[in-house]
Amino acid sequence: MDTFTLDRGAGTRVEINKFGATITSWMVNDVELIFVSPKAKLDGTKAIRGGVPICFPSFGPWSEGPQHGFARTSRWEVTSTKDMNDQDDMAVTLSLAETTAWDQKFELNYTVTLKQSSLELCLNAKNNNLESKSPFEFTTALHTYFKVPDVEKVSISGLKGLKYQDKTLEGIPTVTEERELVTLTGWTDRVYLGSSDQQVLNGVNGGKLIFKKTNLADTVVWNPWEKKAGEMSDLGSENWRDFVCVEAGQCVTPVRLGAGESWECRHELEYEKE
Repeated sequence: MDTFTLDRGAGTRVEINKFGATITSWMVNDVELIFVSPKAKLDGTKAIRGGVPICFPSFGPWSEGPQHGFARTSRWEVTSTKDMNDQDDMAVTLSLAETTAWDQKFELNYTVTLKQSSLELCLNAKNNNLESKSPFEFTTALHTYFKVPDVEKVSISGLKGLKYQDKTLEGIPTVTEERELVTLTGWTDRVYLGSSDQQVLNGVNGGKLIFKKTNLADTVVWNPWEKKAGEMSDLGSENWRDFVCVEAGQCVTPVRLGAGESWECRHELEYEKE
């Protein structure tokens, strides 16, 4: 499939598939930090299992179409690039403004900036319903799959004291996180509400990731564990241990945009080698 690569040299690069504008690889000094399932469909027949899919205009079930919306299964176009040499921060912007899956007029611009040891993601959404003057609402997330040696040895800090929706329990109760370091011991599917703008993911390959977000209210932590992974044909029971999803999102409270209005979020991932 059609991909676009930013490469700084010295083993630091990012690869973006134009199908879904899905980041499928991010390496810092030859250390791969993004997980893509070995069974992922890369032929455009379904969303790529892994990488950094964009959930829009819905995080989770969508009343008008597929789970997590259409952005991750649409073909985006490269509309601009910046500083394409290995000494500077380099960036690419991909855009999407047409779909048959939604009856709203919109524009999405997604800018990926590759720095020496960090990756900055910026998503901008605009309501282009200039004739009808109609507002629209959406939820969204950057559904990051991080590659890890063993999900059971991962820990996440910065979530203590937050309330979270636990989607593994009947009725999806809201629970309070008591732990300083959040670890995973089984199927996990949580939306931490109103999380701070920084968390730390410990236990990635050779170090840790500092996870920063702007204008995204929530943090999602997800891993299906062995049984549920085995029920996903593009994942498989043998691959659940190799990743954890820690996602920045506006998952619960929708963003409402009037005609002509824009909204923007940012997400920065910084790798620190240990």
